Amino acid sequence: MNAGAGADVRTRDAQAPRGSAHSFPSLAALKRKREQNEEEIHQSRVAEEFEKARKDGYESGYQNGINAARAEAAKLYENARNEGRERGMAEGKAEAARTIEALKGVSRELARLHKGSVAELESFSIEFCLGLLKRLTGANALRKAFLAKAVREAVVALKPGGSQVVILSPSDIELLEGLLNGLNVKEDPLLAPGAFRVECGPLFVEGSLSAAMAQVERAMVRKKPSKAASD
Repeated sequence: MNAGAGADVRTRDAQAPRGSAHSFPSLAALKRKREQNEEEIHQSRVAEEFEKARKDGYESGYQNGINAARAEAAKLYENARNEGRERGMAEGKAEAARTIEALKGVSRELARLHKGSVAELESFSIEFCLGLLKRLTGANALRKAFLAKAVREAVVALKPGGSQVVILSPSDIELLEGLLNGLNVKEDPLLAPGAFRVECGPLFVEGSLSAAMAQVERAMVRKKPSKAASD
């Protein structure tokens, strides 16, 4: 039985097709496979890193280029703006200088015209006042006011010397009635209306409205601008 069983086994083994038995790779083959896989993984990683570096470099270069272009554009703009501003300031200064010079000319002309106008106005005013003075010299109101004030001032000025005597024309004594109360008033027909004399011993003060007006007229004539000064 056992021998037959063994023969059968050998017969099945002998009849089994060649190559159907399982074969295992060697350690060297496994090592090479592993190294190949590792190399492929490494190459893949290197390729990924290279691609990433390339993209990063492209993006960085692009951004740097954009930034550089912007900086250059800003610099050019600033230079142009500064040049324009300096040129504008120079032109503005020149225009301002021309305007100032023109205004000076206008001011000189206006001053000349103003001076002439003022001179003409002053001359007219003085002429008017002179004519008015001449008309007022004979007016009773002005003569009355002048004599009352002048006589009172003369009396005060001579008071330390003692008693005074006021001498007036007859017409002025009547004109000043009630204004010289308390004073010793005498008339002198030789005195012209508007004239007076106040005596105090050897001292005296005299004057007249016509003399006062003449003095005022002389002062006004001196102030009258000449034609040469107004040109």
